[in-house]
Amino acid sequence: LEKPPPEEPKLEMTLRQLASEVLKAVHGTLQWVQFDDGVVRAWVALRLSQTLEKRGKRKDAVAVIEDAVASINHARYLLLAKEIDPNTSWEALDAVPSVSTKTGDGGVARRPNHEMEQLLACLQVDVLHCKYRCLLALGVEHAQRAAAGKQATNAATRLKRTKEQTIYGTKSRKQLREEAQEAERDRSRPLLPPKQWERDLVAGCNKNAYERAVVLIEMARLPRLSEDRQRILQEASDAIAEAEALESRIEDQVSLRPSLERTPKPLPPRLVMRSATAMIVSADPWRQPKGEPPADVAGYSLYCKNEGSGVAVSLNNVEFRGTGIARPHGDKIIVHGLTPNESYVFAVAPVDPQGRVIGGVGETSVPVV
Repeated sequence: LEKPPPEEPKLEMTLRQLASEVLKAVHGTLQWVQFDDGVVRAWVALRLSQTLEKRGKRKDAVAVIEDAVASINHARYLLLAKEIDPNTSWEALDAVPSVSTKTGDGGVARRPNHEMEQLLACLQVDVLHCKYRCLLALGVEHAQRAAAGKQATNAATRLKRTKEQTIYGTKSRKQLREEAQEAERDRSRPLLPPKQWERDLVAGCNKNAYERAVVLIEMARLPRLSEDRQRILQEASDAIAEAEALESRIEDQVSLRPSLERTPKPLPPRLVMRSATAMIVSADPWRQPKGEPPADVAGYSLYCKNEGSGVAVSLNNVEFRGTGIARPHGDKIIVHGLTPNESYVFAVAPVDPQGRVIGGVGETSVPVV
C-alpha cells in the first residue's frame, strides 16, 4: 500500500493576526460598498491601523489611517452641507453619520450637528496620534537601516585594508584602535528618527497648532534625553495654548449677539462650522452711521483669502468657490476648496438688489484654521 502524502503543517494564527485579518476584511468591504457611515469607517480603519502597528506593519498602518482621515473629513464636510440646508435628508447626501449601528432605520433620532462635529473631532485626535506614532517609528527604522548600511560599508573598508597589509604594511596600533572604536560605534543603532524627519512632520502641520501639538507629544514619547523631552513637551504645551487662544478669539466673535451699533463698514462674518476643506460663515445685518444717505442693501457677498497673503481682504479675493456671489440677508455661505491646516480670513461686502457692491469690503474676521 502506498503511504498517504504527508499532511501540510498547519500555521496557527495569533489572536492579533486573526484580529487584523478580520478588521482588514471589514475595512475592505466598507470601502468596496462605499459605506456611508463616516464614524464607523473611521473607527474600523483606526482599529485596523493600531493592530497593524503592533504587528510591526507600520507602512500598511499609515496607508489605512489615511483612509480614516479621509472618512472623517468627508463626514465633517457633509455636516456642513446639512447645516446649510437642514431639510436635506442624509440619504440624499449619501451619508449617515451614526448614532447607533441601526443606520438603516429611518426612525432613529440623529445627533445634532454640533454633537456629531465634536464626536468626529475627538475621533480625529486618536487617528492623528496613531498616524504620527507610526510615521515616527518609520523614521526610526529608516535611521537604523542607514546605520546598518554604514556599518557594512565600514566593515568592508576595514577588511580590504587588512588584506592589503602585504602592500601597504601592517596596521599601526593607532589604526587598530581607531578601527575597533569605529566598529563599536557602528554596532549601536539609533533610537530616534533623523532630525530632518521630525522637522518635516512638524512643518507639515502648517498653521494647525493642535496637530503640531500631537506630533510633538508623540516625539516626546520616544527614548531621548530628559532635557530634550522637556523642551519638546513645552513646545507642545505652547502649541496647545496658541490653538486655544485662537479658538477663544473665534468663539468670542461667533458668540456675540448681532450688533445694533451703527458702523462705517459691515462687521466681520461669523464662523458657523468648518471641515478640513470648507467653512460656513454668516453675516450680521449692517446698520449705517446716522447722517449718511441710506443704502439699499439687499444682501452680501463674501470674500476670503489666506492669512498673511497681502494686507487685507479685498474684492479681488474670489478664488474660492462660494466667494464673490451675492447672497440675501440671513443666508449661510459655504466656502469650498480650502487647504487643510491653512489659516483663512473672511470679510463681507454689502450689495444692492442688482448684486453691485456698496461701499467696499467690511471688517476682516479673525484667522480661522
